[in-house]
Amino acid sequence: MLKDDRTIMTRTVKIIFGLCLLLAQTSFGQIINPSFSSREVTYCDIVKIERTSYNTTVYFKYTAPSTYTNGGWVCAGGDFFIRDTYSRTKYKLIKANNIPICPSKHEFQYQGQTLEFNIVFEALPTSTSKIDIIEDEIKGGFNFLGVNLSTTNNNSNSVSPTSPSSNNTEECDNIKYISQSSKPDFKTMLAGVKYAVIVNRAKINGHVPAFNALVEFLQGMGFEGVEYLGENYEQPRNLCEEIFVEINFGYDLEKFYNISMTFTSMATGYNWEFSTSKIARAGLYSDPKYNFGQALRDMYGYTKGTYNSYYTMQLAKKQTCWTETKLKSYIQTKGCDKIEGIYENTGNSETMPKYKVAVRKINGTYYLIYFSGAHNTGNWAEGEIKATLEPTATPLFYKAKWVMGNKSENNNYYITFEQGLFNLLSDDNEKQLYIKMFPSSTDNFSNAPSEGASSGTGYAISSNGYIVTNHHVTNGATSIKIRGVNGDFSKTYNAKVIIEDKNNDLSIIKIDDPSFTTLGTIPYIIANRASDVGSSVFVLGYPLRATMGDEVKLTNGIISSKSGFQGDVTSYQITAPVQPGNSGGPLFDDKGNIIGIINAKHVGAENASYAIKASYLMNLIDLMPTPPKLQTISTVAGKPLTEQVKILKKFTYIIEINQ
Repeated sequence: MLKDDRTIMTRTVKIIFGLCLLLAQTSFGQIINPSFSSREVTYCDIVKIERTSYNTTVYFKYTAPSTYTNGGWVCAGGDFFIRDTYSRTKYKLIKANNIPICPSKHEFQYQGQTLEFNIVFEALPTSTSKIDIIEDEIKGGFNFLGVNLSTTNNNSNSVSPTSPSSNNTEECDNIKYISQSSKPDFKTMLAGVKYAVIVNRAKINGHVPAFNALVEFLQGMGFEGVEYLGENYEQPRNLCEEIFVEINFGYDLEKFYNISMTFTSMATGYNWEFSTSKIARAGLYSDPKYNFGQALRDMYGYTKGTYNSYYTMQLAKKQTCWTETKLKSYIQTKGCDKIEGIYENTGNSETMPKYKVAVRKINGTYYLIYFSGAHNTGNWAEGEIKATLEPTATPLFYKAKWVMGNKSENNNYYITFEQGLFNLLSDDNEKQLYIKMFPSSTDNFSNAPSEGASSGTGYAISSNGYIVTNHHVTNGATSIKIRGVNGDFSKTYNAKVIIEDKNNDLSIIKIDDPSFTTLGTIPYIIANRASDVGSSVFVLGYPLRATMGDEVKLTNGIISSKSGFQGDVTSYQITAPVQPGNSGGPLFDDKGNIIGIINAKHVGAENASYAIKASYLMNLIDLMPTPPKLQTISTVAGKPLTEQVKILKKFTYIIEINQ
């Protein structure tokens, strides 16, 4: 039986094959598990596979092995079927051509004699790309897993082992739904699990013998591990490799009665129940001839089979063929929009692993595609859909259908995108920050599609429409709109970039709209002197609009350092909290003077934000062909903070990009 990914790795699919089965000398013939190494001993080749809307035909060529006297015999078992590897849907054998159905036999006259035949099965859906050929689902034997289907060359004695979509990256946008395994019988389930977890405990001392008997019973069955569910419990890498066990019973000092035992797969939700009407003696009146352990064995008295991953149940999933390597190559060749790319969670917790995911737009819908990071790695494959994003009335704010670790879907997640990151808000109000890792800020893909929507903050510096924001807010914008002029958020004005300073992350834009008249008299001045550490400051802006709304937000603090991240002398470090969306917003001193422009926060530290010093803005203004006339008198100095904010917020705007 093939292991792990169960894919064929040979150039010519030379198979030590068991479809040609029931060879003489043993009831199942000489059972040789399929292997695709370089050894030359091969008995059966797949010649080709033909698929029509009526049936599926697998053609074989069998060579009688030298290990059998007079060549032996073969026949086709009547219980054969093929199965979609992913959906686990079965397709029955219809007939066999040029080979008899067992117990009839085809006799070989000599060693090395060949037989060509074909087996006809029910038709496969056109979406099926990989099949299993099964001789006996329970006993095993000649079971061939993961046979990749592709266009077959009738002149070739091989089936291509490559997936139909693996060489065309755009076809990786095809999303294939793979259903959960159907519920197996109890014995088959046991063969696919390793661990037993006892979910309830003894409530009183008299219950202890029952639970001790349960532990001994499960260990005797052959589980690799038996433990109680509790603080020290650790999930296995594959949730389907464990089974939860619960016992219930009535009890008095003399006996246990109404005994039942339930096995539950928490991953799939399937359960198997057992019970007995017999009474087990307990306490002072215990009868060694019939105790609790015997009651358990009466309900199910067999040992479990040796663990075989073939019988491990599979969880449902939506699969693409995207990998991190494929997507990077695709983006480098064909580009991506502003929010597409590869992101990584900055945290790592029990409830939210350090996922690495891709944001990919497929047929107009954004998806998160899983690449790595899951705790239960045995249940996740690279390229699976991790979330489906549904747009809302607010740009860059999405409701996320988040796929949990056990593949259930949770609709109570939300995602907000900002420049180079997104925030994930879970149903328990836990917030996770994902940083965009690719394309990075140094990557430049000239053929990238039009940029995605985003927003930031800006503020006026002159009445005739000049506004300051960050370079990273306007960089690559195909459209810029200003919202909130004179406090009116229902109307937007078109704007254009006038001058930029990429190194200092500054951009000066100007409203360029026929309906625009004036921004009004600017009430503040731009301070060209550095402020001291300890100076009080406050910030106005429009962070996380998706969840916080369009009303301006005020945060305050002090200047904690006259240098920024890693000692950057162009910036202040401040304690005023900022969030995505604050980018480009004004930093005021306590007199209401502009002393900086917000542009970053330290994601690894509390209350550490950064603002570009106003002196660098003044340098950029001096470079303008026609510099605007700046305000030289402040009309807010000396007013209390509440009054300052009432005035200043009318000159602090939402900057919408590509919306």
